[in-house]
Amino acid sequence: MSDTIEKNIENPNKAEVWLSRSNPHHRATGLIPNFQEMVNHQFYKNENTIDELNLQNNYRTDGAGLLIEVTCKHLQQNHKQIQENIQTLNQDKNAIIKSWQKISTPKKLWQEWLSYSTDSSKRLLQTVDVLKERGDIFLEHELAGCPPVLDYDYQVIMDATKFERPCNYVLLRIEPPKGIVTNDDERPYIVIDPRAGHGAGIGGFKHESQVGVALNKGHPVYFVAFKRLPEPTQTIADITYAEGKFVREVEKRHPHAQSPVIIGNCQGGWAALILAATNQDIKGPIVL
Repeated sequence: MSDTIEKNIENPNKAEVWLSRSNPHHRATGLIPNFQEMVNHQFYKNENTIDELNLQNNYRTDGAGLLIEVTCKHLQQNHKQIQENIQTLNQDKNAIIKSWQKISTPKKLWQEWLSYSTDSSKRLLQTVDVLKERGDIFLEHELAGCPPVLDYDYQVIMDATKFERPCNYVLLRIEPPKGIVTNDDERPYIVIDPRAGHGAGIGGFKHESQVGVALNKGHPVYFVAFKRLPEPTQTIADITYAEGKFVREVEKRHPHAQSPVIIGNCQGGWAALILAATNQDIKGPIVL
């Protein structure tokens, strides 16, 4: 070891700092540094620290300037918006004053009140008349047994209220309108109405509907409808059971046709998925 120390003293340039891995001027050699090397190393460390502090001060200065600039622009925009709002309020105030001046006489005020009261009374009577008409339609529909709101004649094929697992669903066969002929050997279509009852528009409320398109192509069409009130013990499983029986009945009525196409509207869509998932013998296409 004494020989090594002597060599370092003789050749001080070979003694390198081993402590700083980031020092760009030296690399680790495992040799003991001399005093001059240690001083140089400390000088470089201080120099780097000063540079980093200067850089941080520059960042702070730039950030403060940017914050002041953004704040000034924001305040200018707010001031401009406030001025525009004040101008708008003044215009509205002037318009109200001018309008009031036109009807400020007792005669004009009385005429305006008569006009308003007459108009509001007419609208009230018209609203009551519409509500009465709606109520009459509801009572008439109830007395008729709440038939499906379809634009086609139909015959009831199956009524699920009579099943061993009763529910308020029924299977209807749509009667083709005059001039349209269907073929029982063509693939039948089964349209499931949604539980909310608004699916008749696309399902079969008009001729430009699922029912109408299928009939025009010569396909027999069946419609799964429901009564207004559910059975007391009814569950979604009971509905799935009933719809399974409906599909099998349609298949029996068309033994030479392909499996029925099942169209599920809205809630009828996921009801059709449950139907297919729980009845492996139902193999026709499903349209959601």
